[in-house]
Amino acid sequence: IKGILLSVAAGIISMGPIYVWYPLLKELREKGAGNMPIAVFLYNRAVKPFLLPVMIAYFGWVYVSILTVLTVLASVVNGYLVAMFAKRKTA
Repeated sequence: IKGILLSVAAGIISMGPIYVWYPLLKELREKGAGNMPIAVFLYNRAVKPFLLPVMIAYFGWVYVSILTVLTVLASVVNGYLVAMFAKRKTA
């Protein structure tokens, strides 16, 4: 649980182009990080904190709150599915 929450937080606060993160994620994977935390991190890159005020201005805080919560929850489901299918493929 702690690793997933860390992956969620890291994905949300990470900045810059995604290709910059690939070498770090590769190194983490080589050091034992699982597929689930990496998938959760990549999925949560879609949540952009600096855009939240603009989104709230256009769509309202209720919509943005629901969208953000659903994105985070979907990232965990996606991470679980990636881990499950990756395990099945390598087994």
